[in-house]
Amino acid sequence: MGVAIAGLTADARTLVKHIRTEALEHEFTYSTKIQAGRLASELADMLQRCTQSYVRRPYGVGLLIAVWDATGSHLIEISPRLIKIYMTCII
Repeated sequence: MGVAIAGLTADARTLVKHIRTEALEHEFTYSTKIQAGRLASELADMLQRCTQSYVRRPYGVGLLIAVWDATGSHLIEISPRLIKIYMTCII
């Protein structure tokens, strides 16, 4: 898995830490690697949760995540506008 960021570095560190935690929890629980689609959904849910209350500000970072899993290679783009784009790549 590889991540490229554009925006606030502190927000990116927080999101990457969340991605790592989710992937490790999934691996320890199910003894398999997490699929890219599930990882993207978990991250998009986390980004959406912070906009549900007035206390938290939205994350100011865009992520481009490249994942290779059992189903192939995937490219996931998550923007600060909470738009998730999920692409399957053919190599």
